[in-house]
Amino acid sequence: MLLSIIIPVFNEKNSIEQIIQKVIGCKLPDGFEKEIIVVDDGSKDGTASILKNYKNNDIICHYSVVNFGKGAAIRIGIEYAKGDLIIIQDADLEYDVKDYGVMLNELISKNLDVVYGSRFMGKIRNMKFRYKLANILLTGFLNVLYGSGVSDSYTCYKLIKTGILKELNLRSNGF
Repeated sequence: MLLSIIIPVFNEKNSIEQIIQKVIGCKLPDGFEKEIIVVDDGSKDGTASILKNYKNNDIICHYSVVNFGKGAAIRIGIEYAKGDLIIIQDADLEYDVKDYGVMLNELISKNLDVVYGSRFMGKIRNMKFRYKLANILLTGFLNVLYGSGVSDSYTCYKLIKTGILKELNLRSNGF
């Protein structure tokens, strides 16, 4: 199976090389291959120049001239994706690529269509206190409102079958 890893980036010059190296080095469960798709969403800080160093490393890079928003960058990445599954990877180092295996095993072993990651079920990396508090409060509100049991409603890590994701008709340009 092929896993398409979409990395939407905007002004991530301080972390883009590190996250790409982590994704390249990430071990997937047996039977999985990966493709890496980086969508630069109009960065002005030199991120695009750094990405040009990876053009010969089997990494698909798309460069937008202006910043359209994270949603637009993800939709562009989805267009490039050839994998059976897609996962979204932020470039800010808040998430650990070692979680791919856990999520893939969960999806396969339970025959699920989607698996959400959670920053609150392990070590929280690089999250400001006010964002953490807002996420906890809003997630709690959504869980009460919809009767769900989600622990991180604003998680980046979403592993989903490509066919289902492409059928969703995503339209938002923003977060």
